[in-house]
Formats: sequence, C-alpha cells, structure tokens
Amino acid sequence: MMRLVSVLVVAGISGCSSLKNNVVMPNVSAPQAEYVLDHTTSDDYPSYMVAEGNIYSCRYGIHHQSLAEFSPSKVAIFGSILRQQLPSAAQHRVVLTRFDVYHNQQLKLLRMTGSALGGVFEIYFTERASVNDGVFSSEKFQVERNPGSSSTSAEKIVGCDQAFEGEYDASQISAFHDVVVTWLVFSVDSVDYKLRTFYQFLPASKPDIAIGIEDAIRMSIQAAAMLVDADISKSSNHTVGSSGPKEKAPVFSKR
Repeated sequence: MMRLVSVLVVAGISGCSSLKNNVVMPNVSAPQAEYVLDHTTSDDYPSYMVAEGNIYSCRYGIHHQSLAEFSPSKVAIFGSILRQQLPSAAQHRVVLTRFDVYHNQQLKLLRMTGSALGGVFEIYFTERASVNDGVFSSEKFQVERNPGSSSTSAEKIVGCDQAFEGEYDASQISAFHDVVVTWLVFSVDSVDYKLRTFYQFLPASKPDIAIGIEDAIRMSIQAAAMLVDADISKSSNHTVGSSGPKEKAPVFSKR
C-alpha cells in the first residue's frame, strides 16, 4: 500500500505543471475580435489534486485549459478566427458565452500508472485503460451540434459521465489517442449555436500537445463559421450573415 501511495503522490506532484499547455495562436489579435461581446464566465474547474491529478477522480488526466493558458485571450481567438473564415460576422452582434477546451489523456495516464506500479495494480489500471482497445476511427475531427445527454453506457465514457466537460465516448475514438474536447456556445444576431468537437491525435512530445490543442481550437471555430454560413444560405430574410454576395464556405485547416 505504501508503494501505491508513494508512486501516486510522486506522479501527481511531478505531473502538475506538465499538464498545463500554453496556447499561443498565430495570426490572431484582439483588435480583430472587438465586435464580439464576451459573456463567458471565469474558470470553474476543480483543483489539480482533486481532479486531473487524482487517480480516483473521473476527471483524472483531463486538463481544462485555464484563462491564463491562452494568448491572446479566448474571446480574441474566437473572434479573430471566426472573422477570418466569415468576414461578414463582424457586421453583426456576436455574443460568446462559452469557450472551453479540455485535453483528455486519461487512458494514457492510466496505462503509465499501471506500468509504474506493476503487479496487480498494472492489471487493474491496464484493464481500466482498455475501454477502447481495438477501436479505430478515421474521423480525426468530429463535430456535434446541440449536444445533449448521451445514451452511451457510463462504462464507455472516458471522463465524468454527463458532466459536459472533457469526457468522450471511447467507442468513437481510436485506441491510444489523446483527445481535445472543445465547447463553443455563442449567438449571432440572437441565433444560438452550441457545439462540442472532438479532435484525436497522437502527441510524441510536450510541444506536440500544444500544437494539437491549437489545431483543435482552429478547426472548431472553423466548424462554427461553417454552421453560421450554412444558416446564411438558408435564410431568406438574411437576419444572419451578409446582404451581399454569398461567401465561400470555410475549409478546415490546421495552422
């Protein structure tokens, strides 16, 4: 038992700073996003030792990107990329109410913990981490509009079931992959949009994690722009979008 406690304490303390990921988005600036009204709330995620650093927590290995980890600010990132993809957005009332990003590496960390402990603990944690063994998904990036309660069994959820944070359905994600879960809730001229996206990737180093998060953010906002653009196309009275020539639909791209 002492060995178990010692390994978990050492892993938890040493991993605290390593789970943080500074997101620096290139070609993004605050002036480009001045048209966006920021109605987001302050960070509200449990502390490291209670959540992402606690192996007994359903939030173990799931890091919420704090406000301090974004440069520039989240509203600047959202407004700039949305405007780059859909220039007419700046002519309308855009209100951002949620922009949350989670890096979920729970299964990977469970395997690492089991390997470090060995014996029956390795069997136990490896079994917990094998929930999506054999799964392969060719969809590296998935978009869910108006996400609600999931019908997936709790055993297949990697994270806290129905928490609407950084959890995901293991049956939809390839084995051994990290996942970035992004939430975007905003409105354009009082038309509401709510998106949750999943980006799976295989980081080989700490810098790779930051790049993966940046790619996930950019593609998520591009997806939001595509939804707004689609509504422009369907709108006969043009309550959302430009009254001029129709803009080209954005294309997903990494940085």
